[in-house]
Amino acid sequence: MKIIENFLEEEYFNRLTSLFCSTNTRFTWFSRCDGTVQPSLVSDISVNAQPLNYFFTHIIYDKYLPRSPHYDLLMPFLEEIEKEEIEEKKLYGMRCLIKIRANYFPNTNTLHEYIPHTDCPFSHTAALLSLNTCDGYTKLVDGTKIDSVANRVLFLDAGEEHNGTTTTNANARFNLVVNYL
Repeated sequence: MKIIENFLEEEYFNRLTSLFCSTNTRFTWFSRCDGTVQPSLVSDISVNAQPLNYFFTHIIYDKYLPRSPHYDLLMPFLEEIEKEEIEEKKLYGMRCLIKIRANYFPNTNTLHEYIPHTDCPFSHTAALLSLNTCDGYTKLVDGTKIDSVANRVLFLDAGEEHNGTTTTNANARFNLVVNYL
C-alpha cells in the first residue's frame, strides 16, 4: 500500500472533478456518464436501512478496449501512474491495463461499509484516486482505513479484499480506479 497526496496537477484534477463529480442528482450523474448500477451490499443493512445494495459505476476501459468517450481524458492520469511505477524501480512500469472505472457511492444518513471484495481474483495493483473529500473511506484487509481526500491516490493490491463506504457529509463519494499489472 502507498498513499500519495496531491497526485495530479491541480488544473487537470479540476477537469476530472468537473466531469465526474456532479453536484446534481444521481440520475444526472448516471445519464451524463452513461453509468450502470452495480449490485453491492453493505455489511450492516437492516430492515429500516435505506436501500444500499447499489452504487453507480462508469466503465472507461475494460476487456482491452476503451469503453467510454472519456478515455482520452484519463491519459495524463495513466502517465502519472506509469511515472510512479518506474520511480518505484519496477523495471517495466505498468505492463497491462485491466480496467478503469469511475465510481459514485451514494450519500446516506449513516455511514455504511460495503462488503469486502477483490477487484480481480489475482494479485494486481489498483490506483484509487479520490475525486472529493468526504467522510467515506477505503478499508484494507488488515483493517486500515484510508480516508477519501480529494486528489489523494491509494495504490493497493486489489487482489486482496478491501471495501469502500457511502458518505454522510457530501452529495456522494466519487473516485477513479485503475486496475493494472
